[in-house]
Amino acid sequence: MTDRAQEEGQQMFLLRLSDALRERSDPRAAMQAACRLLGEALGADRVNYAEVEGDDYDVAQEYRRSDLTSMAGHYPIASFRPAERAAFEAGHTVAVVDIEAEPDLPAEQAAAYSALGVRSFVSVPLVTAQGLVAVLSVIRSCPGGWSPAEIALIEETAERTWAAVEWARAEVRRRHAEELNAFLVRFTEEVHALTDPWAVAERACQLIADQLGVERCYWAEVDWGTREYVIGASVHLPGVPVIEGRFPVGAWEPFTSLHLAGRPVVVDDAQADERIPAEVKASYAQIAVGADLAVPVVTGGTLRCTLAANQRLARHWTEAEVALVQGLAGRCWSEVERARAEAAVRASRAQFQAVANLVPDLLWESRPDGFTTWYNRRWLDYTGQTFEEATGWGWTDALHPEDLDDSARHYREAMQAGQFLRQEHRIRRHDGEYRWFVVQTFPLRDDRGEVVRVYGAATDIHHLRERSSVLEARVEERTRRLSDLNAELGNLIIRTAHNLEEPARTLGHLLDPGRPVDPHALDGLSPYDPTTLAAEVSRLRGIAQDLRQLSRLETHALSRDLLPLGEVVATIQAKVAATPRGQQMHWFIDPLPIVRGDRTLLTQALDVLMTFTLSETRGARHVVVSSREVEGEVQVTVEDDGIGLSGEEAATLFDLAVRTDQAVPVMEGSGLIQVRRILARHGGWAWAEAQRSSGKVVLAFPRDTAVTELEGLFRQDKPGQ
Repeated sequence: MTDRAQEEGQQMFLLRLSDALRERSDPRAAMQAACRLLGEALGADRVNYAEVEGDDYDVAQEYRRSDLTSMAGHYPIASFRPAERAAFEAGHTVAVVDIEAEPDLPAEQAAAYSALGVRSFVSVPLVTAQGLVAVLSVIRSCPGGWSPAEIALIEETAERTWAAVEWARAEVRRRHAEELNAFLVRFTEEVHALTDPWAVAERACQLIADQLGVERCYWAEVDWGTREYVIGASVHLPGVPVIEGRFPVGAWEPFTSLHLAGRPVVVDDAQADERIPAEVKASYAQIAVGADLAVPVVTGGTLRCTLAANQRLARHWTEAEVALVQGLAGRCWSEVERARAEAAVRASRAQFQAVANLVPDLLWESRPDGFTTWYNRRWLDYTGQTFEEATGWGWTDALHPEDLDDSARHYREAMQAGQFLRQEHRIRRHDGEYRWFVVQTFPLRDDRGEVVRVYGAATDIHHLRERSSVLEARVEERTRRLSDLNAELGNLIIRTAHNLEEPARTLGHLLDPGRPVDPHALDGLSPYDPTTLAAEVSRLRGIAQDLRQLSRLETHALSRDLLPLGEVVATIQAKVAATPRGQQMHWFIDPLPIVRGDRTLLTQALDVLMTFTLSETRGARHVVVSSREVEGEVQVTVEDDGIGLSGEEAATLFDLAVRTDQAVPVMEGSGLIQVRRILARHGGWAWAEAQRSSGKVVLAFPRDTAVTELEGLFRQDKPGQ
């Protein structure tokens, strides 16, 4: 044959090869076609295509004479001669003219070659970045050389075959991926409406059983509290034993270790599988498992569950079947968790609604823009609205027209700032009457800090508003009388001081240690001890001093400076902290307002108040100082965890009257009256609130718009002040 004819013959062969490989979408069919065409073209006795993975040399497909024994199967790569292995790894073609003439061929290998009818051969390795992946071998049963054209044709065939096999594999993977995706979409659509987690798992079992044609499929979740598999959902054909209940996690070794590592367990023949211990084989036989495919789901490094399919007879599980069960197991776990989460949300919402319907307040949930999505039963009963009428913007119909604009504006401002809101407005009752409510809204933020929901509560304060009107009238009356009381108080103080000083002066004169003792000077008096008399004199002088101080308080020229109350409280705190009693105290001071006032007088008032608050008899250990704006005034609250005050004690704490039956006596003299008098001179007031287990005093200052604006600028410059 001329070179030209030979070249044309090779070209024709390669065209036939390309056509044959193009038609094969199955990897093994492509291998088989290439082996057959090459064997026929070269007159070879045998052609095989082997795939290499690690140390495994797998003769996957072959073409051979009918009288020859098959070479298909697995061989260790180490069984090849060192020179052949080195050539394969380097990607070099190996051509042998006569294997029996090879000097380094072991006798056992020579006998094996002879039995298989192997005398001469050409082996072409396929090497990629991952190493040796395949070998195409052409074999003859008689010795003989291989021409360069033949070797070149074998090498070209090897390259094209490997490319076709890989393309076919990619097509198989693509088809399997499409089939798996369609299967998972179908599963998701079928279980999306299911709310019971076990119903979701059971549907997954049924789909796997139908798709694979197995006799039994079950879903087992892991209870790590008891280290047990819990089989809660399964499907099976009639006559197949049911697998249910709890089983120890470690009872299925060595497969438990595979599950913990997230690897599937693939058993084609349970009784022939050498990995399975005898006792586990007995368990398989008892529950009629001949072939088993069990896929674990591991999340966060923890084994969560297993989806298993099995049958009584042995079966070869394909890669596609394993991938199908793996894909469904992961999707099923996600759907089971979704169903559990939704069930938990429903239970939580039902519990929340049950509690929400018990409280007397009107409750609701809304979007940040004010669009409401939920109300409790109390809102609907009070307003007479239906749920459909109230949701959305229906709440605006229930607000008093005069309050709507301001309330809506305050709400928008609070939501834009993401802040808690407290305001008062009127809400229409079902009979048309408007009642006052205090409304509080709380914004709920997501992980990014953005407001996603707003929860609100409205508390009926109509009776308090009516009572407030009465109290305001009383305040006006009290203000009209204040000037008269001031003058009367000054006269009372002077007279009392004079009356107390005279007997104190006489007693002091009699008790003067430098004066000779007159045995008749104390005739007619009770036989008091001189020490007791001296103490009484000191007390009387103290009262006189307190009263004079109170008198000077009334005549003190009041300054109206801008005064940060936080500085005044800090001064008092520092002073108290230097005392043994103060070292035991814990202070919690919120940002305090700026007021117009007299620093000296307000410092005196707070000093007197703290002396009372921190007295040993009260036993306080914690003091909280806070402030808030309430309807035209600024209220500073001082609370402690000491002994509480009764209603009568709280009502008269700042009066001149002396009470002897209270649990916590007030200061001697006129100390606490100074606090109220100083606040009154500033246009405010001071009062105590009755509490059983703690003390609470409120200092009220008139709100000054200019000062409030200045305070806002101050807070911007010094955040947190």
